[in-house]
Amino acid sequence: MSGSMFLSVLRVELLTILRRRSGQFVLVMAFGIGVVAVFAMGATQNMADSGSVTIQGADLGSMVTVSGPDAAKWALRMRNFFVLPMLLLLAVGASIATEIADHTMRERLVRAVPRWFVLLNKLLALMALSVMSLMATFVPAIVGGVLRFGAEGPLGS
Repeated sequence: MSGSMFLSVLRVELLTILRRRSGQFVLVMAFGIGVVAVFAMGATQNMADSGSVTIQGADLGSMVTVSGPDAAKWALRMRNFFVLPMLLLLAVGASIATEIADHTMRERLVRAVPRWFVLLNKLLALMALSVMSLMATFVPAIVGGVLRFGAEGPLGS
């Protein structure tokens, strides 16, 4: 098996996943989480600045740091808690179910390529979707966080 054949099959598999609504939904939700994290951090900053919120006797402002890198950290934690487990499982299920229902999977598995090759390409395409969702979360969170809160923090120093 040549490298060019492997890359062409991987590209087709990735485009197939991105054309499905489940793949698009993963990316849209990942982007939305990046934006929501910046707004959530802004609301937290407003509550901390007011001094009216205390948690177990400590002021909220002394417990929360607010910066662009912290906004990206919040967004990635939200992504890893919500998007990665649930929505990527949705994309996997939709990919397998759709291909079984329209007999595409059967056509791929009877060709003159090993079955592990087909499954490896599916796995790599879903890993690429995961990386794209990571970037779709990180970029708006870091850009919005730096514009709103500044670059001071663990990545800005």
